[in-house]
Order: sequence, then structure tokens, then C-alpha cells
Amino acid sequence: MPPQQPPYPPLPPRQPEWFARNWMWFLPVTLLGVAAFAGAIYFGVMSFIGMMKTTDVYLGAVHYAKASPRVVAALGSPLDDGSLVHGNISVNGSAGNADYDIAISGPKDKAVIHAVAEKAGGVWTFTTLVVEVNGTGEKIDLNSGPQPLTAPSR
Repeated sequence: MPPQQPPYPPLPPRQPEWFARNWMWFLPVTLLGVAAFAGAIYFGVMSFIGMMKTTDVYLGAVHYAKASPRVVAALGSPLDDGSLVHGNISVNGSAGNADYDIAISGPKDKAVIHAVAEKAGGVWTFTTLVVEVNGTGEKIDLNSGPQPLTAPSR
């Protein structure tokens, strides 16, 4: 008769998986992390838009659109500049350029101001300033006067 081997010791109880052990803190921390990331993106974008809305180009373009009788006739009064601004601006000392699309609206319709400006000698000059009315597709050129429009200084 061969010698009998001693019985193997019983296996220790199996530990639950990591997620099963840690789900109570993992889910809230993950949700808070996602909410913090989304909040940071939102506030970052909103502060960037707020910064763009304080530039001379933005203020000048909105000023000239609100002062145009053709724009007021097409959109109605009062005109409201929207919350979204698309575009870019680059300034290097007293020189720079900007290219903005600014949403505006009135009681009758909505429109977009296409503003392209160049800065030379510290003065912004619009090379393109056109309001495109959404409903009719009409394009109102605000820069068709005898001299270029210059953004009002703050």
C-alpha cells in the first residue's frame, strides 16, 4: 500500500473583485470627477467668450450693427448680441488681426456679423463688416462707406 498523502489544506475564501469591494466610493468619486471636468470646460469656454466680448473689434462690430438703420429694419429693435462668438484674434503690440462671427438677434429675425479687422499703429480698422440675416439671407455691408470704419475706443 502506497503511503497516503496528507490532505491539502482548504483554500482560503476567495476575495471579491476590486470593483465589488470598492464600488461604494468609486462611483461617487468618478461622478464628482466627471462633473468637475465638465464644469472646468464650461467655465473655461465661458470666460474665453467673455474675454472676446470685451475686445474693441467685438464692441465696434456690435456698435455699428446696432447703429445701422438697415440692420434694425431687418431684425427689429432692440437688437441683442448673442452669447456665442466664433473666431480668433491675434495682437502683437500695436499690430494685430481679428476674424469674428457674432450672433445678433432682434424681434423679427436673427443674424450673424462677419467682422474682419486689422490693427496698425494701435488702431483697429474693419476690412470686412457684413451682417447676414438668417431668415432672408440678405447681406448688409456696413463697410461700404467712403472710408473704413474704425472700432470705437473704450
